[in-house]
Amino acid sequence: MSVGVRSSWAPGPRALLGVVSIPLAGCCFTPPSVAPIAPPPATAVIPGGGPQLPSTVPAEAVHLSPGFTDPMIYHGLAGGPRDAASTLGAECRGQIAMQPNHRFQLDGSFSTLRFLVRGDVDLTLAVRTPGGQLRCNDDTDGLNPVVEGAFEPGIYEVYVGLYSAGAASPYDLGVTTNPTLMPTTMLSAPSTTTTTPGTPLRSGTLTVESATGGIVDVGDVCTYSEVSIPVDSSGLDVRWNITCGTTIVYGAGNSGYGHSSDPSWPPGTIAYDRSTSSTDTDPSFEWSSTRIQIEDDEGGQLGEFLISFLPPTPTP
Repeated sequence: MSVGVRSSWAPGPRALLGVVSIPLAGCCFTPPSVAPIAPPPATAVIPGGGPQLPSTVPAEAVHLSPGFTDPMIYHGLAGGPRDAASTLGAECRGQIAMQPNHRFQLDGSFSTLRFLVRGDVDLTLAVRTPGGQLRCNDDTDGLNPVVEGAFEPGIYEVYVGLYSAGAASPYDLGVTTNPTLMPTTMLSAPSTTTTTPGTPLRSGTLTVESATGGIVDVGDVCTYSEVSIPVDSSGLDVRWNITCGTTIVYGAGNSGYGHSSDPSWPPGTIAYDRSTSSTDTDPSFEWSSTRIQIEDDEGGQLGEFLISFLPPTPTP
């Protein structure tokens, strides 16, 4: 064995540092002990690891037992860098994330269970069973996919993809035993959201169909958005904003909150805020299968008005 000894001797006026190797003999030289480097705990965040976009696997699978509150509805962003056909199986389609968008632990057998996905773009769906088999679908209900059948207990991984490569797009995922429910009709049901606060759920434009109050004119185009927020003590978990020109007609200040879905709403309703009074900070707002309108009484900040909109195409 040898060890390096550092010497400061050098010929000439300039001192140079060198290393001389001297053999060590004998029985008693023991190298100093080095403390082992412990790996980080499993929950540690490693700097530079980078995000897993557009979605990451939930920390734990969602448990579903026969008799669960039906349907359960979740939200997320579809798409990703992987090609489903080459990474999952030839029967699957679309661009998917590096990790499944959702994981479900089925705590019992289901003779019929259905996974429904709805969005504003062409989406695909892949469900991987505990045994590794794949159930994939595309375009069952318009451009919306459905996977259904008998499911045994175990953990199932769900991937929601974009048929064509592009920016991540919001989607709604429904889990149901109802054979009549479809992606385009599931949003009137109660929901459990796993969406990260700040995620856009819906956005687009609305054209004014009729108006009173002088705020807008027939034919004006307004913008709308629905964004997830942290659930508050009242169960409010989204915020809506409707802006016409430079005027916010719904959602100004700290108002414009609402449930992403609520079983008390009429069937087909997307947004339902019918409370309006002189002490209410925001107008009433209703987006249903029959009408989209915003209304306020004379005590509101913009005075008394009623604005009705034509449905967007496609209707969210």
